Parts: sequence; structure tokens; C-alpha cells
Amino acid sequence: MEKINKYISAAIMMVIGLLLIILKGGIIGILLTALGVALIVMGILDAVQRKDVVRCVIKCVIGAVIILGGWLFVAVILFILGALLVVVGVLWIVKLVQRHTKGENLLATITAYIVPALYILIGVCLFFNQSAFMDVMFIIAGVIILVDGIVQLVNAIKEDNAGSGKKGE
Repeated sequence: MEKINKYISAAIMMVIGLLLIILKGGIIGILLTALGVALIVMGILDAVQRKDVVRCVIKCVIGAVIILGGWLFVAVILFILGALLVVVGVLWIVKLVQRHTKGENLLATITAYIVPALYILIGVCLFFNQSAFMDVMFIIAGVIILVDGIVQLVNAIKEDNAGSGKKGE
């Protein structure tokens, strides 16, 4: 049974990776819709099974709000995150400049300023071009998850081949 679980795990990882690569930022909309529908269904089940109308109404309203306004919440959060990243990056660079931070050589000095500069770059991207930035992030995450699934599959196959060689001895 453990062998089949390894194959199933690898397959799930590969499917998730492919979905992230193909759907990119659209996966957020699918997840928000699924969450909203699940809450509405749970609310209806509360009304039917438990006769709890208050719970039903609360869950259905929250589900509808998530379906209808989910992207608005995500966009607002991404704007706030982008602004915070820019502010943190700028403050970090100001602190480095005030302390006259220098490395032993030019490369070390550049390295000290890379992380805050990346904060600023990511913040600006989030603030001004959320959809493209989200697409890139989901593609990167999808590739990483897909590769992980492939590695899991290869390892499971190697373990099976090594295990079958021992049984024949």
C-alpha cells in the first residue's frame, strides 16, 4: 500500500504543478469560487440537517461575498503588500546608506543592497501589475511543484526496482 501512496503523491504533485502552470493566476478565482460554493452548501446542509437557520444564513452570506468580492479582497491585499514591500525596501536602503555599509569588495557591497532592491522591485510589480506578477509567481511555483512530483516518481520507481532485485536473491 505504501508503494501506491508514493505514486499517488507524485501524480498529485505533477497535476497541481501543471494546473498552476496552465491556469496561472486564474487558479485564485477557481479556489475562491470553490470556497464560496462550499460555504453555501455547508450553510444549506446546516439548515436542512440541523435546522439552524442562523448558521445557514451566515455561511451562505459569507460564501456569496467570497464568490462575488473575492478578487477585490485579493487585489486590496496585494496593493497593501506591494506598498509595504516598497516602504521596507526603501527604509532598508536608507539604513544601509546611513551606516555607510560597504563590503570588503564591490561584489560584497552590491550583495548587501540586493535584497532591499528586490523588495522594492517586487513591491512595485505588485502595486502596478498584479496579474502579470501573479502569473509569473504561479508559473514558478508550478514548475517547482511539477519537478518535485517528477523527482518523487523517479524515486518511487527506483525504490521499486531496487526492492524487486532483493526479492529475487
